[in-house]
Amino acid sequence: MTSMSKMALSIPAALMLSVAAPAMANAAQQAQGAAQASVSDAEIESFANAALALEEASAEWAPQIQAAEDDAERQELQADMQAEMVTTLEDNDMTVQRYNQIAQQAQSDQQLAARINAQFQSMMGEG
Repeated sequence: MTSMSKMALSIPAALMLSVAAPAMANAAQQAQGAAQASVSDAEIESFANAALALEEASAEWAPQIQAAEDDAERQELQADMQAEMVTTLEDNDMTVQRYNQIAQQAQSDQQLAARINAQFQSMMGEG
């Protein structure tokens, strides 16, 4: 797996940690139940586009959050980042729940991971 696809599969954990705890538990439970679910080519494309956009957003927000002068400012920035990430997913025809389901499934499904990797390569002009 390329470093880009590994990065994309690690983003869901950060995103899941950034949404409300009840939503995290619900998404994790539903992701486990959906482990056998098929993922369409359109979802692979949306997932890959969303992953790249989330990585960009994370890179933009991280320095601001780290530079926050206090916990209140840090929490406000994190809330802003979370809202932007949810919007980013929605803009890429993904929900937080479905994005996390696909990411979790790809960690145990080599065929799905290969399809995601192929999409990243295609997007990067590598193949």
